[in-house]
Amino acid sequence: MESHHTTSVISVFDVWEIRDVTWRKPHYPCYEVREHKVGSALSLEDAERIVREGARRRDLFDGRPAHSYRIDEMPLGRFAYPVQYLSEYIYDSSGVRIDERLFPSQDGVFGGRPADRVRFREGDLCEVLDADAGTVHLGFVAALPPSVEQAARINGGVFKMDALDDCYLVMNDETGDSHEHADALRVFRPRFSIHPAVERRLRRAYADSLTFARRMEISDITAGERLRALAQEMGWDVRIERPAWHRDTFKLLLDGVPGFPGGLDLQIRQQVAWDHMDRIRISFLRLSGRPARGRGYRLKRLDPTENRYRF
Repeated sequence: MESHHTTSVISVFDVWEIRDVTWRKPHYPCYEVREHKVGSALSLEDAERIVREGARRRDLFDGRPAHSYRIDEMPLGRFAYPVQYLSEYIYDSSGVRIDERLFPSQDGVFGGRPADRVRFREGDLCEVLDADAGTVHLGFVAALPPSVEQAARINGGVFKMDALDDCYLVMNDETGDSHEHADALRVFRPRFSIHPAVERRLRRAYADSLTFARRMEISDITAGERLRALAQEMGWDVRIERPAWHRDTFKLLLDGVPGFPGGLDLQIRQQVAWDHMDRIRISFLRLSGRPARGRGYRLKRLDPTENRYRF
C-alpha cells in the first residue's frame, strides 16, 4: 500500500471510527452513529494498519462491526480546523478502502470523478452519513458527481470547483427537505434490510424528482398565461418574463396602468402566482380603478430609487 503524503506540508494521518449505536431494528429510514478518533500515524500505510486493527476489534461492541472508517491527512504543527484536511480516505466496516479524495479541501481544485470512481448509478438506494448530526439515513441517488469532462469545462473559466462539488444529489425524506447534496465520501451501500413501505416512500420521492422540472415548467406556463389574460382583461399591454429557477419571480412590464405613465415593473413571486390568482385578479382590478370585493395584495416598492414593485 502506498504511504505517500499528498503535499509538501508535514502532515499526520488521523484515523476515525464511525460506530452504529442504534440497537433497535429495523434501522431504516434513519439510525444513530458516533464517530471517535482511534489513532494517528505519520504515514498512510501505518494509519491503514490502525483501520484494519479496529475492524478486527468487535469484542467491545457486542460483536458488531463498525459502520465505516475514515483517515484524514492533517497538517502538522499549524492551526487547522477538522475540515481542512489535505487528503481523505474512506473504508468500509471490514477496513477495505472504498473511496478517497487526494486534494486539499480548503484550496484544492476538484477535477471531476472518472467513471471508474463513481460508486453509484442514478436510482440506486444508498445510505448518507451525517457525522455532525450523528445519523445515517436512507435515500435514492438522483444525480451523479460531475465527470472529468464537466469539471474541465467549469474549471476552464473564472470559477474553480472544490471539494463541495464532489457530491451526489440524493432524494430523501429524513433531513427536513426532499433532497440534499451529499458528499461523495459520505455515501454508502445500504447495510441492512429495508422495509417495503420505506422503499416505496423513497421511490415516490425519486420518481417525483424525475418529473419535477417538467411539472414546474407546466405550472409556470399556466400561471404566466393566466397573468397575461388578467392584464389584457384590464386593457393593459403586458410583457412577462417567467422565472429562471424554482422559487424565483414572474417579472411583468405593464403599460396602461393608471398612475404609472412610464409603465409598471411588477414582480410577482412564483408561489403567489401558482396559488393565489384570485387575489392577484382583485389587485389588478383595484390598480385599474375598478371596484373589487375581497382580499387582494398591496403594492410595495422594492427600491425607493427604482420603479419596481411587488405584491
